[in-house]
Amino acid sequence: AGLRSRGIRVSGEEGDHVRGVHVLRNRIRNAGWVGITTSYADDVLIDGNTVWGSKEEHGIYVANSADNPVITNNTVFLNPEAGIQINGDPELGGDGIITGALVAGNRIYLNGSAGSAALNLASVRDSVFMNNLIYDNQSQGIANWDDEGGEEYGCKNNLYINNTVIMPPGSRHVFSLRHGSTGNTVLNNVFLHLGGKDSLAVDRASIAGLRSDYNIVTRIEDTAGRLVTLESWQQQTGQDQHSFVATAAEVFKDAASHDYSLREGSPAIGRGVAVEVLDKDITGAVREGPRPDIGAYRYQPRVPAANR
Repeated sequence: AGLRSRGIRVSGEEGDHVRGVHVLRNRIRNAGWVGITTSYADDVLIDGNTVWGSKEEHGIYVANSADNPVITNNTVFLNPEAGIQINGDPELGGDGIITGALVAGNRIYLNGSAGSAALNLASVRDSVFMNNLIYDNQSQGIANWDDEGGEEYGCKNNLYINNTVIMPPGSRHVFSLRHGSTGNTVLNNVFLHLGGKDSLAVDRASIAGLRSDYNIVTRIEDTAGRLVTLESWQQQTGQDQHSFVATAAEVFKDAASHDYSLREGSPAIGRGVAVEVLDKDITGAVREGPRPDIGAYRYQPRVPAANR
């Protein structure tokens, strides 16, 4: 595709949004700019697409004061900036905020050679992010910020549950809250950094209203920008009292081969907290019992050959 081209474009205008467009099960490769882009488009469904190799920016890009996007079950990889970018564009027309998003069941990897985050969120609120698998991205994992509109445009009152995010050595934050991204709930996630950086970074403008707990982490960047232990973070803030530290080898079946399902005896098994909206895992398996497993995958024991 040519320069600045989109594989699929869904566009309305300020004051005249398009509504209810479905973008389903497409394969989009080598778009000149972005693979799938929507602007001023409410109630869009972007499901089951494979998007890779965009030349300039993102795989999937939802923008411009558009509410209730559903972005599910997509595979997005090898894009130079974000795998999935959602931003409200407060400098343009409209309210500059995206509300009511559902982002679930996506596999996002090998993005970010030019920066950004695998899942890059700006001015997004009252939204749910769950059961996403994010690994081997070069910049950040999940980033929340204000789209340069000021703290009133931070990402607010969102729910981040049962995501698995693994960042390689040399990359930046696994999960970050910046620039007035307040009131967020962060539960049951595997947030592991395989290098020397942090699992969770929260600035002073984003700590208000935070509930973070039942996560598997490595280190934390505190509100002063210091890299600290989980224990220090717990003492400073009271957050993450049921969270704990573990390695990829302890948690996953075969992380070296990118199998991020849970191994037998994984500390993630049965260590989460029940959340009403959570009923299945990334594969569609029903999550059973009062204490869900942590991360995108529910543990499924191997069935002996004699019982198959």
